[in-house]
Amino acid sequence: MSPSQTFDDEEVATVVGLHVLGELTVTEGADRLGIDPGEFRDILLEADVVPRHGPATRQDIDDEIDVARRIE
Repeated sequence: MSPSQTFDDEEVATVVGLHVLGELTVTEGADRLGIDPGEFRDILLEADVVPRHGPATRQDIDDEIDVARRIE
């Protein structure tokens, strides 16, 4: 996150919570916040949350591909 970029605490908490619950991947969480996945990983680590690495199911893989296509 750049120094000039700020987020509503509630928005970040919601996205982090959805990641913890397995509802959002790192890429999806980053996409929802409008940042790159590395920045979202940093937010997770600052919140003492271990980022989930890689998709857990075939559907997760398909979701990651869909998000990546939207970013392009």
